[in-house]
Amino acid sequence: LTIVKATRSRYDGKTRNPWNEYECGNYYARAMSSYALLGALTGFRYSAVERTLWFGPRLTVRPFKSFFCSATAFGTIELSPDTLKLHIIEGELTIEKLVLHDRDTEKAFEWKITAKQGVTATRSIVI
Repeated sequence: LTIVKATRSRYDGKTRNPWNEYECGNYYARAMSSYALLGALTGFRYSAVERTLWFGPRLTVRPFKSFFCSATAFGTIELSPDTLKLHIIEGELTIEKLVLHDRDTEKAFEWKITAKQGVTATRSIVI
């Protein structure tokens, strides 16, 4: 977050265009770099080939809830101390394995589900 704050402060609209950070290239690349922050903050990653979902928020606040997006679905994902909830707003996500990162701990869970639009899938966890 320190890097984001430093970059945003240089592009305040007074000395530089706040919509075109030249470190990120022009226009479209800026949007992509901003979107990459969501993945860095949440640790969300999904592999359709491996049918594996990785999640590990960098913030320790629980419950932690965020938007997620994959090639086949988007929705919200929420991590509380003992539960992970995946709410599909649109699309479908097939999962066989869940890998959670919490601080210095990584734990894998078997989670064979196909979550579809309008469904909230819940998995009990102990890290």
